Amino acid sequence: MSKMLLTYELDQFIASQEITPVFDENCVPIVYLSDTCYLPILCVSIKSLIDSSSSKHNYDVVIIHRGIELADQEIIKDLVQGKNNISIRFFDDKDICLKPSSLTDYSIPLSLYRVYCPMIMKGYERVILLGADTIVNSDIFDLCKIEFESNNVAAGVFRDFTETNNELFRTVYLDTDVLILQFSKIRNLFSKGFNYSLRLPQQHCYDFILDRLVFTDILSSKIQILDDKWNFAPNEHTGETCLEAMSNSRIIHYTGMPKPWSAPMMFMGEVWWRKARGTVYYEELLRRLCQSPDNRSTTRKFIDRILPRGSKLRNLVKRVISFFRRLTKKRGE
Repeated sequence: MSKMLLTYELDQFIASQEITPVFDENCVPIVYLSDTCYLPILCVSIKSLIDSSSSKHNYDVVIIHRGIELADQEIIKDLVQGKNNISIRFFDDKDICLKPSSLTDYSIPLSLYRVYCPMIMKGYERVILLGADTIVNSDIFDLCKIEFESNNVAAGVFRDFTETNNELFRTVYLDTDVLILQFSKIRNLFSKGFNYSLRLPQQHCYDFILDRLVFTDILSSKIQILDDKWNFAPNEHTGETCLEAMSNSRIIHYTGMPKPWSAPMMFMGEVWWRKARGTVYYEELLRRLCQSPDNRSTTRKFIDRILPRGSKLRNLVKRVISFFRRLTKKRGE
């Protein structure tokens, strides 16, 4: 019996507000997405971005959000007091009014705003998408100025979707938490309209990767592979020392699980917390951590330490154990 499928159809939309550039030249535009829950984590990423910025360049930070209060927006904006070369602006998704006509029965996942950014931000040529779970170690202006090959319109890295027992039709996707997009070229690709249909198992929630699945398909042959140093995932480099990892990374991306704000002892977790200490949300992050006590057994903690969740080695061990379990079961029948 086939599973019921949830179909997302994305086509033309109504945008009641367009986002225009703040600076005329020598600028790197950066787009974040966030809701209230992720706000303290977003603040840490933005602080790292500011700390790594240069006074020689301009930085136009755009945050498309859902439900972030004005008082919290002001706290984030206060990070750039006295820095006239850095702008931080918040845009509520309700004000943008993203309304794909075919999505009448479901609320719009926030991640889909990344897909429509080239149309919402028409005055921009090249933009960097960043996830809140990133730490910027060097001037991001250098990333924005990389050279694109031939007709490529995006530069990023691909990752495996590692959720167990999923019914997803794809296991590899384009990581949109560190992604450069050439907006002008993308707009030309879809100058006659945008129409896309995505079918997913209804019993699973894939809202957090919808943008990745869409970008992987619609830009499949026009994606340039980005150097790993610009999207360094600690979960994939647990064999290195922290010093080696830091020297090899320009942007740290805490992709997958665990996350440093819930598992401080993870590899390179101390790098994230070092930045978090300098934010106004540090006490809130500690409070959240205290609300989630670690009830794992000593054995489970040891396993999670040597085989981090989401790592390729852990998934391999799981498959080997599963194979021997099936083999033992068959022999006992």
